[in-house]
Amino acid sequence: MSTSISNQEASLYDRQIRLWGLSAQNKIRSSHVVLVNALRGCSCEVAKNLTLAGVGKLTLIVEHTDWDNVKVDGSTAIFIRGGENNTQSTEDTFKSNINNLNPHVQVEIKSVDSYSNLVDAYKTANIVIATDLQPHNYNAIHSQLNPLTPLYLIGTLGLAGYVIVTNGSVDASGSEMVHKTLDQLTQSKPGTKTRKLREKRDLLGKWRGWLLVMAWWSWLENERRSVTTESEDVDRFYDTLLNKAKYADLIDDNPLPFTKADVAQLIPSLNTSIAPVHATLGGFIAQDVISAISSKHPGTNNAWNWLSYDAKLGVFSRLKL
Repeated sequence: MSTSISNQEASLYDRQIRLWGLSAQNKIRSSHVVLVNALRGCSCEVAKNLTLAGVGKLTLIVEHTDWDNVKVDGSTAIFIRGGENNTQSTEDTFKSNINNLNPHVQVEIKSVDSYSNLVDAYKTANIVIATDLQPHNYNAIHSQLNPLTPLYLIGTLGLAGYVIVTNGSVDASGSEMVHKTLDQLTQSKPGTKTRKLREKRDLLGKWRGWLLVMAWWSWLENERRSVTTESEDVDRFYDTLLNKAKYADLIDDNPLPFTKADVAQLIPSLNTSIAPVHATLGGFIAQDVISAISSKHPGTNNAWNWLSYDAKLGVFSRLKL
């Protein structure tokens, strides 16, 4: 790739260059981002936003069996589908639709038998983003990365979602940064400073979305399947939430401020995929990745969760874990 920006690119990225400068745009256009489980709705939103921003190379990793799901009506990977008269293969449609957004982005698609497989693209990636996978897949991907390649783990749970950034990175000054491990993040609890500022009731309110994420994560680790509304599943999932809240010292022997019946009503939505959630999370993630690549800031060294069941305006919650 040329080290100098062309006149055509300068015109295309004019607003961005005015916003964050030519040097930052050149860093973006020379970057390589890998998206794992690329046919999910949130992944497609991230791909769209990174393509419009002008990343140099976008590698999309897809399991072979996922291609058939894109052809099904209601697929959340809507923008990569062709029209009724489209004669291209799904993979070609994916590439051409991305290139229609920005012809300057190099698009590579890798089909794999399993997301646990070693992928050569990880070796040259600046950032790896994995969406809506089982915890054992996340752990397998993490084990294959350079220790200083940031790994974004994204999950959507109906009207809720989470972003976890782990592994390491290099900041704008060239200094190495080590993020918290996945185990540290998923076994986290409010720190001393946070507790001094908030009563337990307030802490529980702030951590309610994160408790849901940790309970969901724990369930998938143990069961490797989604939770259902069967009474046994509801009982066990509620107990998992309760145990996570006790472990974080957010409650004592008191019950949670929501009942088992409330949890049973919530479970069906956790297994749904909702386009506005994809758009919101996808926009947030892409902006954070762009900022990290362009060295405007080191990116998220933390975890975020989004819980919009309350319909509050301040839906993002950054957790200092």
